[in-house]
Amino acid sequence: MHWQLADANDPFYYWHNFDVVRRWVLTYHDKLLSVRQRTILAEYLALPKDAQCLWLRLFMRKGELFRVDRLSYGEINIPIALKTLNNRGWIESVKEPDKDSLLIFTIAELSNFYNLKRTTKTDKKSLVEELSTAVSTLPGELVRLRQNDCFNELSMLFFGNSHQQISEFVVAALGHVRYENYHIRPHAVFPDQETFHYFCQLESIRRYYRELSSHDEVIALAQGLINNPLIKYVPERLKNKTNQLINRIARDCERAKQIDLALRLYRYAERPPSRERQARLLYKLDSDTCYSLLLDMVERPWDEPERNVASQLLKRWFKQHNGNAEFAIPSAAAALDFKPRQVEQAALAYYVAQGWSGLHAENIIVQSLFGLIFWDIIFADVDGAFIHPFQRGPRDLNSPGFYRKRKAKIQRRLTSLAKHPDVVKSRIRHQLQTKQGLANPFIPWKWQQLDDVIVWLDRIPIPVWCNIFERLAFDVKNNRSGFPDLWLYKQGEVKLVEVKAPGDSLRLNQQRWLRHLTQNDVNVIVLNVNPLNALNAQ
Repeated sequence: MHWQLADANDPFYYWHNFDVVRRWVLTYHDKLLSVRQRTILAEYLALPKDAQCLWLRLFMRKGELFRVDRLSYGEINIPIALKTLNNRGWIESVKEPDKDSLLIFTIAELSNFYNLKRTTKTDKKSLVEELSTAVSTLPGELVRLRQNDCFNELSMLFFGNSHQQISEFVVAALGHVRYENYHIRPHAVFPDQETFHYFCQLESIRRYYRELSSHDEVIALAQGLINNPLIKYVPERLKNKTNQLINRIARDCERAKQIDLALRLYRYAERPPSRERQARLLYKLDSDTCYSLLLDMVERPWDEPERNVASQLLKRWFKQHNGNAEFAIPSAAAALDFKPRQVEQAALAYYVAQGWSGLHAENIIVQSLFGLIFWDIIFADVDGAFIHPFQRGPRDLNSPGFYRKRKAKIQRRLTSLAKHPDVVKSRIRHQLQTKQGLANPFIPWKWQQLDDVIVWLDRIPIPVWCNIFERLAFDVKNNRSGFPDLWLYKQGEVKLVEVKAPGDSLRLNQQRWLRHLTQNDVNVIVLNVNPLNALNAQ
């Protein structure tokens, strides 16, 4: 079936793009749709094109209330479309003033329509509060969108999550992006109605949780969850999302001093920072269990920050070192003339004047090399990784599962890099030629120096690169950034420089990478830059 997205220059591109989503869901997830969903989709198809387009236009906008006088879409006959949508129940006219409907209008419009005296201190919220109980008509015609829930459910089926929306997808110029020809498993996230039903239940709890306003309400929710099969029998594909919610609710219980309840919830969550929070709570309650938990975090970490924090706590609480020597990061200072947000460029010029060549690259060199060397592994056929044709990368890229599911392939590629670097370099050149422009979450194709990135493989020892790539693959979410700003080279010597302006400090991911690079004998330095004019003024 044809899944090509519309050209963004087509005035009806959003209509065509939604049709791709609709057909995809009906093709691959038809068995998961309820009778109500099928009925609504059939009603949508029975609408004239103008009505379909206007409804989609409104759906793509924020909120559910819209002013008729602000609707302006040249490709749509808006009066006829509004009449059709209203007659068929896809929108409804809003007549009664309330807080939500009055907020749509400006203070000036409200004041003029209701003949109010205005002052410069007029507060819109207070004004609307007062008007909502005092007036019976609105300053203008409003309509409310209906059937939103059904289309949001289509979003979940298509994307396999709730944070991406069809409204974002259909409006994006995705037609200008070229995607890798990866293997798609449409049923990977929701293989059956039971899993999709679980997901919908989970989303219902998430929405309810976000609306809670007191600790008592959260505690009541947590107590209900403890005995809820929802957190005890979690589908494998939905564990990450479930664990995320459990962690948040458990942390709220912890803040409310409900320690036992927090601990019970944390034990269900197999995602950071669950074990760290347990360790901190257990330190004074059960030091032996705390110690064992910290050891497990060091030996079998879920991600890089978890291992680091466990090592720190073992050292602080139990005087146990992990055997790694402490490395001081070299630093220097320089007084330079620089413009706001251009301190890195000033520092680069400072080193160029000393005979260095290089560039302000930060994370680009490492990410580009990783994306090129591990291209086929990034887009490998892994269960749950690719569920529709318009993904820039695998769905599990930022989860611990990315490394775990591809560990054997990653290790083989690292071995190949160590033993046969020329073969890997040939792979890089091949990818640059054959994959040009294809979406890859690590590669900025518009970067002008991309073709020269391969030279850095020779400038830093291959074993060091292997350690860098393995660390990045192990925890992409936390380790894909934090590299030094400047990559410099002079007569066979490499220097990586982290540039800091006054008031700027090292972030945790920067500290971790600087320590890792230092431990691997890479020449790194933190350059603290002061404004030259400020020193001269003194």
